[in-house]
Amino acid sequence: MNMPPDFSDRLSPMLVKELRQGMRSRALLISLFLLQGLLILNAILGLGSAAGGDLSGTTAFFWTILGLPLLVILPLSALGGIGNEIKANTLDLIFLTRLTARRIVLGKWIAVVAQSALLATTVLPFIALRYYLGGVNITADIASAGALLVASALISALTVAMSSYPSKIVRIVIGVGFFFALQMLTGIGAAMAIGGGRGMFRWGVEWPLVTAVILLVPLFILLMLEVGAIRIAPAAENHAGACRLLALLFVLVAGTGGVLSASASWLIVLGQVVATPFCIAALCEVPPGVAGMFRPLVRRGWAGGFLARVFTPGWHTGVIFVLLIWAIIAGFWIGAGWLDFTGSNADSASKRVLSLLGFGVSLLAPAVLAPAFSRRRLLVFVSFYGACSVIFPLAAAFSAGGGLRDEWILKLVVFLPPLAVFGPAFDKIETPAPQIWMAILALGLLVGYLVRSIPQWRRFSELRAQAKQQCHVA
Repeated sequence: MNMPPDFSDRLSPMLVKELRQGMRSRALLISLFLLQGLLILNAILGLGSAAGGDLSGTTAFFWTILGLPLLVILPLSALGGIGNEIKANTLDLIFLTRLTARRIVLGKWIAVVAQSALLATTVLPFIALRYYLGGVNITADIASAGALLVASALISALTVAMSSYPSKIVRIVIGVGFFFALQMLTGIGAAMAIGGGRGMFRWGVEWPLVTAVILLVPLFILLMLEVGAIRIAPAAENHAGACRLLALLFVLVAGTGGVLSASASWLIVLGQVVATPFCIAALCEVPPGVAGMFRPLVRRGWAGGFLARVFTPGWHTGVIFVLLIWAIIAGFWIGAGWLDFTGSNADSASKRVLSLLGFGVSLLAPAVLAPAFSRRRLLVFVSFYGACSVIFPLAAAFSAGGGLRDEWILKLVVFLPPLAVFGPAFDKIETPAPQIWMAILALGLLVGYLVRSIPQWRRFSELRAQAKQQCHVA
């Protein structure tokens, strides 16, 4: 008797492989059995607490034991996904099967999300039991479980992307940092959306905020998966352009939601924070040396020429990308009324101008120096930001000792671009000197960038011309 196949041939081989391995993994089995045991214990405690009418303790315990595997155990199990393939030298064999880098990363992410979905579905009977115990809104519980599953998918995409980095320390540090950031944002979103157990889609909800969040979730997932793909893809594939495009879309969606929603202006800051590492990555990229990178854009005429100058890999095009991101963020700041100089808002607007200028200069300052360090461009950024972060506490400690007055210390450190980003926090800055200094510094950095990038733009034109000839011959 012939047994039917367990998976369709239409599915990606990488997805099938990861699903088979994931369903047998210790992380899933231990999480599954431990979760069921703790849920049974919670149900017993809930039956005992139902008589007294107080289910707050069992409710907190219920969401804690559900959130631990969904937000911690299973996402962290993906940290070795791509790294194990790199260590075992199996990527070359996988690419021979015509699997692309995107399909490899996507398969690993879907496998982790499928395991999380399996755990989430096993909780549904216990949610129904909580409803019959009374005092529980089943709609809010299902919405909360769905929110945990979405948060698990976001964190899993992040850990899969970080697994492509060779250093375990880098993966753990970056992963833990983003993990706590996502935890904080998830908590804020859940409190705003499901506050009071009334459910997310209630009357009076700000639909621009809801729409922006719904769009930002898949954009962030695609962005993280593209980060993982760029690490293992062949050099001839332009994944850097896709990362820049997704980061640009993220900023546009977040900024639009922040401007249209009265209480969600923090979305503008979120877009700025998410775009910052991709701006730094764009300024650290090595320019391409093959004309094949330009072929898809050459066929699009003048529009392709503009897109090539923004989305082609290389630090010289990265500065164009950074300036575009900066201009878009500045536009959203104006749209949100943060740069309103009328009346009593003039002082706050002046400090925000300093913050906006500091954001752009913080990215451009290391970019001018980075090309001189060949393949260690990222080290320039890390050293620059590290030095600026050390100067401030030293200056504050010196000021506390009575050596200088606080206002002089603040005026000194605020001239450092990364610290100028926090300009609104400096209450004692009353003169426009910092803003003028930052604008002059930005202009000087742009001139320095133009001079240093002239050879790269010449090479850029030569490669585009070669790509045009190849397209005409073809």
